[in-house]
Amino acid sequence: MSRIQNHGILLGVCFFVSNFAVESFVFAMPKNSAQHRSVTMLEMSSDKIDMSLGSESKSAEITDELRISEAKKFKVMVCGSTSCSRRRKQLMMDEYSTFSGFFTRNKESDVTLGAVDVEDAGCIGSCKKSPVVAVMHEDYAGYVGLEGMTSGEFGDSRFHKVSFEDDIDRVWNCVENAVEQMIEASLTPDDDN
Repeated sequence: MSRIQNHGILLGVCFFVSNFAVESFVFAMPKNSAQHRSVTMLEMSSDKIDMSLGSESKSAEITDELRISEAKKFKVMVCGSTSCSRRRKQLMMDEYSTFSGFFTRNKESDVTLGAVDVEDAGCIGSCKKSPVVAVMHEDYAGYVGLEGMTSGEFGDSRFHKVSFEDDIDRVWNCVENAVEQMIEASLTPDDDN
């Protein structure tokens, strides 16, 4: 196991599974501070982990109610600040095109069933990398890092330069993947007993 960096109050652990590794991300934030960090805590190669999720039995347990319950915990924050709006206009885009893209994907998603909160927010920081989108989860303080972010985005806990449909698709795929992973985690019995 690699070292754990302490950046404040430990708020939770979230597991994400990719084709090559299982990564556990610790989300921590100093109390009453605008700073927040996401730290990689554990990486293991897939040959050391049983990657079978028993999809036949688990898929029967995944109900719309469970999908909605887990998806409701996420909020996609689309920056609507002057900097991000100006950048969209420079790209000949409507001021609300990014927000509309996420709103539409959420409503049409078989994973989130329209339950993710999509918000047209004020400034969320990282203005030089506009337009910016951040994701929040009710169990964690601040913005969260998700699998699929670039290393710069992960360190900043914000998606950068979300301008076009492909960018919106990339971010939305990360959100859907996070929802799926939280659903799987909720179906996995705790081994702490």
